[in-house]
Amino acid sequence: YPGKYVVLARRQGQQWWAAGLNATKQPLRLTIDVTPYGLKNQLCDHVDKKSGAVSTVQGDLKVNKKGMTEIVMQPNGGIILF
Repeated sequence: YPGKYVVLARRQGQQWWAAGLNATKQPLRLTIDVTPYGLKNQLCDHVDKKSGAVSTVQGDLKVNKKGMTEIVMQPNGGIILF
């Protein structure tokens, strides 16, 4: 949705990468099918609830049996899936 958010995927050889940007002022939750891309990790913005400080966190994607994962993009933030 132009002006709100975007998620797109690119491939180099056999390696897929996906990136998302949230241009809204609210956290955005999306459910994405990662099965065709073999994505297993994420690099995302994290907001500390007490201090409000923003940091970057790397972690594993939690993928259900149908190959779907839920991502959360912070306000005016983004995510990288690999």
